[in-house]
Amino acid sequence: MSTSEQPVFVFQSIWWALLTRRQKIKLVVYCIACVSGTVANCFAIGYDEFHTARLRLIAVQNQQDGIVYRQLVYYNVTVIERSGIWTKKPQFDLASGDERNTKETVNFLQQHAEIGLRLWRTCAHSSLHGPTFYYLTLVLFIFGLSLLLYSLPLIVISREAMIIMSMCGGLCCAGGQLFQNATANAIAVCVFSTQSGRYRGIEVRRFWNDRYFEVDLEFSQLSSWICLASSTFCFLPMIVLGLLLVVFDRKNL
Repeated sequence: MSTSEQPVFVFQSIWWALLTRRQKIKLVVYCIACVSGTVANCFAIGYDEFHTARLRLIAVQNQQDGIVYRQLVYYNVTVIERSGIWTKKPQFDLASGDERNTKETVNFLQQHAEIGLRLWRTCAHSSLHGPTFYYLTLVLFIFGLSLLLYSLPLIVISREAMIIMSMCGGLCCAGGQLFQNATANAIAVCVFSTQSGRYRGIEVRRFWNDRYFEVDLEFSQLSSWICLASSTFCFLPMIVLGLLLVVFDRKNL
């Protein structure tokens, strides 16, 4: 067989001509949402900080010579836990405060920050914030992104297979984000549960008679908003359109 007689693959676009106008619009919007969500999650997965949770001292109650008094602390001490897919970075922050603080107050706050950090690690260890959680989240994200990326070329061969595969990828990526949210909430519950009470009873009373903690959960990191936006504005419409195409409007796909 000569070179000119060898079979050559030629892309046939007849499947696009057979689609109705409504199917074409749905498929185009579906592909745009799929690509946008994939790019957004690829960008966001490179960041460690998905959540920043703060454990803050709001007041201290002391008892000396039978007198109970409440000492307000003007220094904003925070114990920060940055929850990311790749690493955990707990630390305490003494970066901002009040000019009225004396050296003794700063020393006290330094001690409190170290105690708060140990409390934070205790709560984190007893919650979902362990290696298993990170591995599961990482698997969901990578598996979801792999399905999304590898499903796009399938549009040439089978639109139905592409839609089903990319929908599964979107669900996996959204599931990874839900696990990210679950860990921050689990830590908050842990701090106000028996774990924190047990820890205060054993460790904190060595320095002061009692402590009051407050937890602030922040969801302001750029990667957090990107994942939230991609799941809400990309993957949710994508899944709805995919179901409409595959279940109710699958003719000529």
